Amino acid sequence: MGAFEGLKPWGRKIVVIIALTVFADMIFFAAAQSSVAVQQEFLTPHNNARKDVGVDALVWSKELEDYARSYAQSQRDSCLPLTHSNGNYGENLFWGSGQNWTPFEAVTAWNDEKVDYNYNTNTCAPNKVCGHYTQVVWNTTTHVGCASEMCSDDGIYIICSYDPPGNWIGEKPH
Repeated sequence: MGAFEGLKPWGRKIVVIIALTVFADMIFFAAAQSSVAVQQEFLTPHNNARKDVGVDALVWSKELEDYARSYAQSQRDSCLPLTHSNGNYGENLFWGSGQNWTPFEAVTAWNDEKVDYNYNTNTCAPNKVCGHYTQVVWNTTTHVGCASEMCSDDGIYIICSYDPPGNWIGEKPH
C-alpha cells in the first residue's frame, strides 16, 4: 500500500502543499544563509582593518548592497576600465581576472594598501594607491554594502559602497 492510498484526493493535495512549503522554506533559508555568509566575507576584513586603527565596526546595509549590485550589473559588459558610479556614496572598486576571487580577497587587497599610506602626512607613497584603504578605515563611515558581478571578459567586478562617504581631501581617515 502506497503512502497516499488511504488519503482522499483533498488529503493528498494538502500533503503536497505542505511538502512544497517545507521545500520552499529550506531553499529560502539556504539562500539567506548564503547571503549572510557573503556579507560576513565582506565585513570581516573591513572590520578587522578598522579594529586595528581603533575605529568602530561597519554595519551591513541592504540599501547599499542593492545600490552596489545595480551598479555592478550595469558594468558587466565593460568592466574595464574601472569607472566609479559618481553617486552619493563612497566607493571601492575591484576587478580580478578569472572567476575565483572572493569578497575577502578583494577587501584584503584594499587593506594591503595600508603599507603605502603615511598617516602623519596623510598621503600615499609616491606612485602608489592608498585611497581604498583609507575609505575602509574612514572613521565617520558607519555602513557598507557590497556586491560582485561576473564580467563578459571572464573577470569579476566587486564594488563596496560606503555611507557616509569618506576620503575627504585634507582630512585624515581616523
